[in-house]
Amino acid sequence: MDVHSEPKWSGIVVTVVIIGMVSAALGFAAEATSPRLYEVRDKISGDCTYPKSPAQGLGIAALVTLLVFRCYCPKARSRSSRARLCLVSSWVAWLAAMSFYVVGLVMITNQEQVEHYNSFGRGYHVCHVVKPLIFGAGASFGLVTIVLEIIYLVIS
Repeated sequence: MDVHSEPKWSGIVVTVVIIGMVSAALGFAAEATSPRLYEVRDKISGDCTYPKSPAQGLGIAALVTLLVFRCYCPKARSRSSRARLCLVSSWVAWLAAMSFYVVGLVMITNQEQVEHYNSFGRGYHVCHVVKPLIFGAGASFGLVTIVLEIIYLVIS
């Protein structure tokens, strides 16, 4: 499908940008709402109490919209080496974004597994939380994907 031969190609580009931006916004929102270690660990008892957080739902939504973004992107064919480089780089950035989102979701799923240790007669708990910037990295790579895909569509 040649993007430039269609009269609605600018509408397709706008739709792709909107879907990508929604995915990035959801990823940044998941990053902002995921519990941090200082919110989880009780300073007196050392126990782990996890507050309710919409981070998992936001992460799933970001993952799904990024998948929709990739499926919705038109497949323009170009012989230009710059266009091919943008396309390949877009796919690499997309895979990185998906990987960060999946890792973040796995970490959220496993975060309530508290480990108890006894060391020299003193017990302590290890509270697991999502590492900072996991969802933010996914959203950032998602933005890179959008930019590269737009460049590809414009120059092809």
